[in-house]
Amino acid sequence: MKKRNTLLAVITAFCGLAAQPAVAAWPQDKPIVVVVPYGPGGSSDLVGRTIAEQLQNQLGASVVVENRPGAGGTLGASQVARAAPDGYRILLANTAHTAAPALFDNLDYDFNQGMTHIVRFAAVPNIIILNNESKVKNMQEFIEYLQSENTHVNYGTPGVGTTNHLAVELLNSYLKTDPRHIPYGGAGPIFIDLIAGRLDFTVQSTPIAGSHIDAKSVKPIAVTSKQRIKKYPDLPTVAEFVGQDYEIVTWYGLSGPKGMPQDITEKISSAVKKALSDPKFAQLLQSMDADAMHMGPQQYSDFIDVESKKWKTLNLKKE
Repeated sequence: MKKRNTLLAVITAFCGLAAQPAVAAWPQDKPIVVVVPYGPGGSSDLVGRTIAEQLQNQLGASVVVENRPGAGGTLGASQVARAAPDGYRILLANTAHTAAPALFDNLDYDFNQGMTHIVRFAAVPNIIILNNESKVKNMQEFIEYLQSENTHVNYGTPGVGTTNHLAVELLNSYLKTDPRHIPYGGAGPIFIDLIAGRLDFTVQSTPIAGSHIDAKSVKPIAVTSKQRIKKYPDLPTVAEFVGQDYEIVTWYGLSGPKGMPQDITEKISSAVKKALSDPKFAQLLQSMDADAMHMGPQQYSDFIDVESKKWKTLNLKKE
């Protein structure tokens, strides 16, 4: 009888283990909030909602998205930095957060040293695109155009400090140019003005630019990633013209308040690692021409440190 009870206990334990999610279940007393520091409808919002769904599946917890747009992504980051370090409020971080201290004075948080960096999981390339009527035909002519016309050239981005803006600022540091920056509220109005000829160029992520490129309503000339991309293999990289160390992509990661316990960060990191093998998530990243990766807490923290120092050395114009 004793042996039978022991066997039943083992079977029950095994069945219970098999029924659990891939990562140990999260406490259920309140939902986890993923703060997307941009408005609804853009590529960051899409990534944020998809990773939130994946976290919910993997952690067995309720996960919701909260959009907190403003100040180039720093408003949402500031809110998360001040939250309790219990894993219930985390930030969808990206390239803009490492550059923010080089652009904005008096930030009330330290993204590099004052937050817990959990996981980096994707990087999305950007494309430089022109008005179709532009006389500029390719990247080399674009460089010559920028250098000859300089401040008479204008370009639009979703806002100061966005990756779109940073891509041009990085290019300016190579070419010693200074085109006029016009911040917009989102990509929609930018394309209206670009197609109408009121803007000379813009830089947009592949998922945002793709439909316009495919419709041949705009003229793409180069990608900002280090390698050419699968969707548009004939587009050269900017690095092919200005130097191989030019690279800027919209990378995505999750960061939280400083002082998060290691077991919580490891659980979230492991959940994202598991999510990367999910066909739905993999398909989304593939559709964005994104490079998927799993960069755990220590590696991600080291990456943030290197990126932050890079932007500080560029002497970007303060906003």
